[in-house]
Amino acid sequence: MKSKSKKLTISTLLIALFLTMNVSPLAFPVEAGLGTWPLLKKGTRGEDVYALQYLLRARGYSITVDGIFGSGTESVVKSFQSSKGLVADGIVGSNTWSKLVITVQYGSTGDAVRAVQRLLNTKYHRSLTVDGIFGSGTKSAVQSFQSHVGISADGIVGPTTWRYLVSHFFDLTRYGSTGLGWYHYSDDGNDDWGTANVIAQLIKVAKDWYYSVGWPRIGIGDISREHGGSFPPHSTHKDGLDTDIRPMRNDGVEGATLWNWGSYSRSLTRLLLQMLWDTGMVSRILFNDPTLISEGLCTSASGHDNHLHVDWKM
Repeated sequence: MKSKSKKLTISTLLIALFLTMNVSPLAFPVEAGLGTWPLLKKGTRGEDVYALQYLLRARGYSITVDGIFGSGTESVVKSFQSSKGLVADGIVGSNTWSKLVITVQYGSTGDAVRAVQRLLNTKYHRSLTVDGIFGSGTKSAVQSFQSHVGISADGIVGPTTWRYLVSHFFDLTRYGSTGLGWYHYSDDGNDDWGTANVIAQLIKVAKDWYYSVGWPRIGIGDISREHGGSFPPHSTHKDGLDTDIRPMRNDGVEGATLWNWGSYSRSLTRLLLQMLWDTGMVSRILFNDPTLISEGLCTSASGHDNHLHVDWKM
C-alpha cells in the first residue's frame, strides 16, 4: 500500500506540472529537434544562422546577414557571450540563445522582427514581407504557428516561441521538387524535413555539384518528418539529421541504381561522398560499395546497396 501511494503522489505531481506549463502534448519534442535550441557553430548554414545574425544586429552588433556562420559571425558571437558572462567559445547553444532572443509583439520593429518574419516564411510556408514591422499579418502568422506546435497562441514571440521557431525543421521542397544540382525522389508529402543546417548543406553540395559536374543531379530522398519522431520503415530519420541519397549512374539517367549494377558510376559516387565529407558536417555515411568502404569514404550496412545514408552532425 505504501508503494502504491507513493506512485499516485508522483503521478499527481507530474500531471500538475504538465497543466501549469500550459503546453499541449505536441509541444514536447519527440527527439532532438522541435522545442530544443539548435546548436550553431562555425561552418553551419541556413535559416537558424540568419536568425542568429538578425538577433545580433538587433543587439547592436555590426554583422552581415548571409546565413553563413563564418569567422566574422564567430567573432561577434564571442563578443556577445563575453558581454553576458558566458563562456566565449563562439558556439551558440541553449545558454547563448536564451540571452540573445528578444521578445517582440504587435507594434515591435527592427531586426528581431525580421528574424521572426523570415523564419515563419521559410519554416512555416508563410509569405510575409520581411520589413521588420510586427503588424497584424505577422501577429496572425505567429498565432497560427504557435497553435501548430502546441504552445499558447498569444501572438507574442517570447523565449518559448523563439525556441520553437529556430528548432522547427525546414522543408526541402520549400524550394520545389527539383533545384540547382538536385532533385527529390520518393516523396510521400511529408518526408523531406531536416534541420536548417542539413538542408542548407545539401543545397550547397548540390550547387557545387552542378558547377563542377553538371549532370546527373543529386537524388535526395527521405530525411525526417516535420516534427521528427517515428518514421516507418526507417529505424532512424527521427531528428532531421539523416538523409538518403541515390548513388550516381554512369549513363546520365536520374534514377535508382545499385553499387553492383552496370549503370553504377563509382567515380561519380566517390566524388559525391568526398563533397559531402568536405562540408565538415557529416559524421557517417552508410553504403555498401566495398571499394569506397576500403577507401574510408563509407561504412557497410544491411539494406544500403541502392542508397547512401548520410548522418549529419547538426
